Amino acid sequence: MRSLEVGQLLLYQARDFAKESDAQRISLETAPDNTGAQRLYEKMDTSMTRSFSLT
Repeated sequence: MRSLEVGQLLLYQARDFAKESDAQRISLETAPDNTGAQRLYEKMDTSMTRSFSLT
């Protein structure tokens, strides 16, 4: 099974759990250079906002 497929399955499980828990949204975060995760999120039709914070 490819990593992308595993990532999709995990996101589907998170989505289903959120729905069952009456959650309003799911927040996903990734490093700016993690293009693989960003492509997965885009493929799954998520909306993207950009934010940066300093710690």
